[in-house]
Amino acid sequence: MQTIKILKILINVLFIGLIAIFALGILFLIGLLFFNDHLPPIFQAYKMLFNMPFKWYVFLGPFSYIFAYVLFIISIYYLKKCIKPFEESDFYSETVIENLRKAGSLFVFISVSAVVIRLIAAVYMNSLVSNVMSNSMYSGLKWVNILASSVDISSAFLLIIGLFFLFFSKVFENAKGLKEENELTI
Repeated sequence: MQTIKILKILINVLFIGLIAIFALGILFLIGLLFFNDHLPPIFQAYKMLFNMPFKWYVFLGPFSYIFAYVLFIISIYYLKKCIKPFEESDFYSETVIENLRKAGSLFVFISVSAVVIRLIAAVYMNSLVSNVMSNSMYSGLKWVNILASSVDISSAFLLIIGLFFLFFSKVFENAKGLKEENELTI
């Protein structure tokens, strides 16, 4: 049970830390938008982001990362909800099964969407560069580079963890069915 207590502490610290960082980011964004003249000179340069006529797809990457961050906070919340049944040794409850399934699905979605967004951004940047430098000599290598730059270790890790939680939710669901069948037999 010591492991569950440590896990509970770590998940709570992670959850509170993620929310605090998100809140500070929102406050920083509000400060940039509305109180830019009162900020130190180093931060005043960021005002150009809100004044220049950027196209909407330039902001697709940053907003998708913010969305993925919020989904990550939600998935940690689902894992946090699993701790109480674990403390009570109620591993086969519907709460645990459903929360592990939700957290796993969110982790898989975050990892796949991050790879897709990076892939779209890399293809877009490549099209901008190829308009400037038209050299089709290394086109096969170019697409390998684009694919390799889109997949990183954090996306692969989130995918593995997500699939792991989906697998465990299915294992707990099967074990719950076996436990209920065993209790009916006796």
